[in-house]
This record gives sequence, C-alpha cells and structure tokens, in this order.
Amino acid sequence: MSDGDFKSDLAINEIPLWLNKDYIQSIIGMHSYYNKMNLEVENVDITKCGGKGENFMSHLYRVAVFYKNHFDESNSDDTDESKKPFSCIIKTSHDDKVPNFHLSEMETYRNILPKLRMVHPLAKVNNGFFPEVFKIDRENNALILEDLSEKGYVMADRFKGLDFNHVKLSLEKLALMHASSMIIQEREPNTFVRSTTGFFSRENNDGVPIIYSLFDAFCEEMSKCEVYAYYFEKIRKMRTNLIENGRKAFDVDNNDINVMMHGDFWTNNIMFRYDKNGLPIDAKILDYQFTAYGSPVLDLLYFIMSSTTEELREHKMETMMQFYYHQLRKTAEKLNCKKPIPSLHSFYCTVSKRLNYAFITCFLLLPVMIDPSRKGDFNLLKGTDEESKAYRKSLFQNYKYQSIAKAMIPKFDHLGLFNDNWHC
Repeated sequence: MSDGDFKSDLAINEIPLWLNKDYIQSIIGMHSYYNKMNLEVENVDITKCGGKGENFMSHLYRVAVFYKNHFDESNSDDTDESKKPFSCIIKTSHDDKVPNFHLSEMETYRNILPKLRMVHPLAKVNNGFFPEVFKIDRENNALILEDLSEKGYVMADRFKGLDFNHVKLSLEKLALMHASSMIIQEREPNTFVRSTTGFFSRENNDGVPIIYSLFDAFCEEMSKCEVYAYYFEKIRKMRTNLIENGRKAFDVDNNDINVMMHGDFWTNNIMFRYDKNGLPIDAKILDYQFTAYGSPVLDLLYFIMSSTTEELREHKMETMMQFYYHQLRKTAEKLNCKKPIPSLHSFYCTVSKRLNYAFITCFLLLPVMIDPSRKGDFNLLKGTDEESKAYRKSLFQNYKYQSIAKAMIPKFDHLGLFNDNWHC
C-alpha cells in the first residue's frame, strides 16, 4: 500500500505486514453487501481498538476503508451514505507463536457459532448474540469481524459496573447462547470439548503461577488491615487447595446440565446498543477464546463478580441468579430441549459447589480487571522482580477494589466458603 493510500497513527512495526491494500480488497469482496459491487480500495485508515489495558489477549485493529465504486459510476451520488467507509475489526494474537486460545476462537467462529445461529428462529430471536465474521484467516491467524460500532454498539465502562438493565440484557443473551448449545449437543454429541485453556485447565499449568502470585499479594494486603483480622487465617488456608478447587469447578458433571461456556463473560466482552432514551435494547457477546463445555454457573458467577455494580454484587446476587435461571429455562423450553432444566434448588446447589470460582474471580481476577493503571501486562502478574511485586501490590491497594473486598469477604464467609470442611 502506498503512503498515499495509508493513514494510521500507529508505527509501521505495529501493523502486520500482510495487512495491506490487496488484503483489504479481498475482505470487501467477502461482504454480503459490498461483494455485489465493483469496488476499488482508495484509502485505508487503521487504528487500534480500545485503550491501554483493554485488550489483554489480542491485538484489535479497526480498519476504515474508503473506496471507489466502478459498478455504476453514472448513477453515483454524493449522499452521506454513499461516502460512508466500509469498516471492520481485525483480530490477531499478541505473539508470533499463536496460542491455543486464539486458534480455539477461530475454530468456534468457523464451526460452532454458525450452528448456534441456526436454532435461533426456534426461540423467536431476531438479533443473535455474536458479531458477523467476514473471514477466518488461517494463514495469518486472524479474524475479520463486523465493526459493531457502525451499528451503534458501544462498550460499557468496566470501572463503573453494569446496572440491572444492562445485567438483564446480558443474561438474556448468555441464556440464549447456553440454551442454543444444549440443542446442538443433543443433535451432535461431542460437539463441545471440556476446557483445555484458561487458568484451571488440567492440561495447562500456565495460569497457575499467576493465581498463586495474586493470592499471595491479596493475603499480604489483608494481613495489614485490622478489618480482615477475623477472616485472615481462614482465607490463607485456602491456598493449599486453591488450584484444585478451581479445576474441580470446571470438571464436567454429566448428571447436571452442561453448555458451551463463554469462559470470559465480562463487561469488556459485551457491546450494547441503546434507544433514544439511553436504555440498552440489544447486546452482542465478543471474544470466544476460552469457550469450553461445562456448567453454565461458571459464566454466571464470573459475570456477577466481575461486571456488576457494587450494589448489585453485594445485595442482589440471588436476584441476578434467579433471573438467569428463569431465562435459561424459558429459552430451553422454546427450543424444545430434551434435557430438562433442574429445579431452582438444584441450580443453587450447583452454584454452591462452584463457589470457589466466584471467590477467585472476585478477589484475584477483579483487581486486574478494574486496575486504573490499565497496564494489562500478564508478565507483571507472575513475575518475581520488584516491578512485578509492586504492581500486584498496587492492585489490592486500589480504593475501589478495597471497597468491594470489605463488602464481599463477610458475604462469602456467611456462605460457608471459608470453613475448613468446605470443598467444591
């Protein structure tokens, strides 16, 4: 691409070499609307999506394409719509060595999500839960996705937390995804696999040092606060079984309902569209790097602990769980799922068995998610140097996080999680 064709605030070495004019021309040719025209790419504007610390696992580029239409130049007009550039999102991995979770997401977009979309008419769903994919590029290990911002979708503020209107819409979409996957599993057994990526995979220990480092930093800060004195020893003893309890939470129980879990369902992976009054009316779920087969409760607990307001997290946890449960049950019935949804009591028993994962999310992962420094550097989470230790210390000194911890530690103790005889 010549200098005249290219516009970007990024350094040349920040843009993949293959992301050039010819590549972008091929993307336009795959779009259901633009492929009917004889378009020529004239100019391209490439920017990074999200601020510092927003994209923990991938590079996201927003590509705006300005083009010339050769299809019928005699009827060309100068309307705003005709001048509107084609825009898409290009997602690549951080490293040249492509991690398993990035390959897993590409496979999910290729083989799983299209099957889930096929059952949506049974649920009388007009809008699906995921963005359209234009191209799955194995050669360059990239996903080319629709730019949802072009349709008015925006990401909520991860620091504020989602209010109940946003929570309900998010859980409706989550229930749709989960129930749809139940139908696919009934039709095609073994479509989904248990988790082989993420912090608690039994096949992968890469996340273990991070969890232990965060837990130790958490306990160190707790030991300095008199308000935690009653809980400190009980929590410190959890270290012994911390990883194994996390792994047990992800083990598949064939006596319970199992779904395609999202695996990373939180504020940064949801985009919302609003009406003229500012109320959310639709949502799309992003980022399918950690999808796996397992209990729907894991997505639910992760979302509640990571993404809701302090008020909802502390006082409305049961309300949110019940809302999701009834939404899942209603959607599964519309889809004519053969496997019955268990009673609400049984559902709560499943929640109780996996409560350790809620603890890990709330007290170890949430501090990273709401880190005001927005560093988003995983090397700092497991490093043994002084910079890494100082960074982890700062996570647990965050005023917002301390407010959450002071409210939620007594709640988890009341639920019995810190008892010596508790186990997942």
